[in-house]
Amino acid sequence: MLVGVVVGGTALVRSRRHAIHAPSAPMEGNEDDREHRWRGFAATSPGPGGNEVPPPPGAPPMPPPQVPPPPPLPGSPEALEQTRQDEALFDRWRHGILDKNREEVLDCDETFMTDAQRFGPQLEVFAQSEPDDRVRAFSTRVLGKYKNVAAVNVFQRLLTDRSEFVRQNAAWALGELAARPRGRELAAVALGDLQRLQESDPAPDVRNAAGVALKKLQ
Repeated sequence: MLVGVVVGGTALVRSRRHAIHAPSAPMEGNEDDREHRWRGFAATSPGPGGNEVPPPPGAPPMPPPQVPPPPPLPGSPEALEQTRQDEALFDRWRHGILDKNREEVLDCDETFMTDAQRFGPQLEVFAQSEPDDRVRAFSTRVLGKYKNVAAVNVFQRLLTDRSEFVRQNAAWALGELAARPRGRELAAVALGDLQRLQESDPAPDVRNAAGVALKKLQ
């Protein structure tokens, strides 16, 4: 199961006694440091491209990524049922974040990672227009794990968000695009904004994330 996230919050019960925070993008450094800084979805969370860090020596090979089933035909009973399920999922996502319910948030995150094409568009809406800073930050984080080069303009816009956690995750997400074909080329539109953040953003973690992203993209 995925581990941990960032946004200053109260402790929850049991393994729920872990505070849910607005997700911070992982910093460079050892794995313990990255997990401590994020305190939420672990830096080792599996994404569409596999683990973000190599598995330990001798570990069994990772299974191949799941291939989501084709979408149902528009207007079919299956499509209507899928829409209902998706609406319920995003309602759980939003309320899980607002209620600082770690188990609920991580469960939704695992579901999101099974089908970027299905869930990505609504996550983009949440990342850009949800009133709560934490919901925007968590949604930006998941979008970044998709490493979807088509979202480059979304990440660029989020670099000016009022929340430092959103700006930090947007900068991190742009750096992640370097791993994709044409990722550096397409992310070049945001290089000037990343340089501005690195030089003058008031939040140290945002400046750090912007600097790391620039190293990956240049």
